[in-house]
Amino acid sequence: MICPKCLSEIPDDSSFCDQCGFKLLVCPSCGKPGTGKYCKVDNTRMIEKGAALFEKKFFKTERNPKAGGKVYLLLNNKNLNINIKIETGGVIGRKSEISLKELGEFKQISSKHALIEFKTGGGWFVTDLNSTNGTKINNNPLEAMKPAQIKPGDTLTLANIEFFVSQ
Repeated sequence: MICPKCLSEIPDDSSFCDQCGFKLLVCPSCGKPGTGKYCKVDNTRMIEKGAALFEKKFFKTERNPKAGGKVYLLLNNKNLNINIKIETGGVIGRKSEISLKELGEFKQISSKHALIEFKTGGGWFVTDLNSTNGTKINNNPLEAMKPAQIKPGDTLTLANIEFFVSQ
């Protein structure tokens, strides 16, 4: 792989250029690396190469400077007796490590349905990962691959399974 910033050759599995330190970005649609916010090939928003979408790893837990501890998000569906505590962010779905046990039986939820991540200073965000049956916040459908903020008191719907969001 060639670093798009300094043009040095680097290992294909790199998340950062080991020559210039540039955090590698890739297009989730075409897979091409780039330096801007949007792909020059198809205008899709670029994401970090090491993101959970590509390497099945979770985002590191960020610290809340005010609380001095871990941040987390709770998803609750009382009717189905599902409680999911998200501490580090990552991919949620039928076959993801965050919610495999809780969501594994729901075929309408994609195996890798949505990305949930915490951004310091910005709060929690949900990104639909081109799921088959969609993702909604407060009954508003999300556009695939575009992060949307989620906060306590909201409802998050994965396919047709609704969760109450709290912290």
